[in-house]
Amino acid sequence: MRFIGLVIGVILGSWVGSVSGAWAGGILGVIAGWAYGERSRTRNQPLVDRVVALEQSVRKLSEQVSALQSKQPSNTQASVEIQSASTPPQYRSVASDISTSQESLALPDVIAEPAELPAFSRPITPDTPRAKLRDQQLSEPTPNRNLNNNQWLSKLFKGNVLAKIGVVILFFGIASGLKLAVDMGLFPVSVRLVLGAFAAIALSVFGYHRAQQPEHKMFGQAMQGGGLGILYLLVYFMLARYQIIGETLAFALFTLMGVTCVLLAARQDSRSLAMLGISGAFLSPVMAASSGGSQITLFSYFLLLNAFIISVNWFKGWRELNLSGFIFTLVIGMNWAFRSYQPGDFPISETFLILFFLLYSATPVLFNLFNAPGRLSWGDGMLLYG
Repeated sequence: MRFIGLVIGVILGSWVGSVSGAWAGGILGVIAGWAYGERSRTRNQPLVDRVVALEQSVRKLSEQVSALQSKQPSNTQASVEIQSASTPPQYRSVASDISTSQESLALPDVIAEPAELPAFSRPITPDTPRAKLRDQQLSEPTPNRNLNNNQWLSKLFKGNVLAKIGVVILFFGIASGLKLAVDMGLFPVSVRLVLGAFAAIALSVFGYHRAQQPEHKMFGQAMQGGGLGILYLLVYFMLARYQIIGETLAFALFTLMGVTCVLLAARQDSRSLAMLGISGAFLSPVMAASSGGSQITLFSYFLLLNAFIISVNWFKGWRELNLSGFIFTLVIGMNWAFRSYQPGDFPISETFLILFFLLYSATPVLFNLFNAPGRLSWGDGMLLYG
């Protein structure tokens, strides 16, 4: 759902505005997809709570049964000793047959007491452990109903919907702050950029450390995504607003941040962070180029980027990355064709078109033949036949 929301948001944002509209629409689409996924996940929360309560009850009953069964061997051993004591000895000689038979007919001095019934066959009384356990379970409150403040805070940071909404608000807030600083002339340009970069790096580092804790994993990944998004925004301002850097350097910085984001996602096993990095890497030539540019550079970059995506997907099994690379390549390539295509570009364009066709058609087949991680889905069929 996050990927579908991203694609729909980018398309709608492109219709409404230019690059900034596509960015805003993509981020809002991802947030909408996350929110929908969280909503569907919380529907099953009551059932999960009941299963947890049932598992706790079964665990307590198992401990009680183990404790009661540990007392049974002593009773069994005592009954065996009594039975062995009451068993008559064997005849040792013919001469003592009469005396031995008389002794065997005589009543023994020690009368064996009846063995105590096992714990599981005794009637349940108010004093038995099982009855106490039953009363204790009936008196205990249902789990996850009365949460204290610490549990509420843990639940808040564990969820990802509020974190994602906060990151989006922070992203637009910093963008508005940079624009306000430009309009009002509050700080020098270098100070604005340094402060923004420091805040973005601090947010990413903080998110990375929080993501190492399992209960705060989604929250930390959201912080990392927000920090990388702010870095994208700063590079775009340096290129488009301040003209501090050129298109080549901006293109290299966008690519570096996209690859770094994907590598961080692979290390932390975060698909959402990988989608953010892939989106930024594909949109970097669109944001960095002010004119048509060279189709050789553009398509060579997309070819290398798709090869990088396939290599990451080969080890992680994230099939949606292949589909996202296909869609971004198709949409941006068609945008270039409508705006900058010339009849003399046909040989180069046809060559790259054949290369992309072979790449996307061979990827699902190779993944299936060599048993790559992940499972086949409709996205693989779309790559194969699309």
